[in-house]
Amino acid sequence: MTATARVSPRSALGLPPRRPGASPEARHVGRSARPRLRRLAVLTVLAVALVLVTFVYCQIQISQTAVARSAADARLADETARIESLRNEVAQLESPARIVAEARRLGFVTPERTEFLSVRRGS
Repeated sequence: MTATARVSPRSALGLPPRRPGASPEARHVGRSARPRLRRLAVLTVLAVALVLVTFVYCQIQISQTAVARSAADARLADETARIESLRNEVAQLESPARIVAEARRLGFVTPERTEFLSVRRGS
């Protein structure tokens, strides 16, 4: 028996021997994984940036709403005070003592005798 040396097709072509467990498909996947990983990283960065921009926008809207509400509360307090002042003025103007004094100033007098007239219907 003669011993014959087995020659692999890779060594016959002058290529380095294949690493154990490495298949051509695995090498191909490894190359295409880098662009996928890069795309995933870019998309992740864009998503985080979008979330941050949205967060800042929402905070600005909340601040503007708070300022508008403070202004509305101040106007409400002013108008409430004005309404109370007008109610007090109406109460003073409606007082019977003031009405009697104003009537006398205008020349009205209290009658000495009160007369009632009756009106017939149909005549």
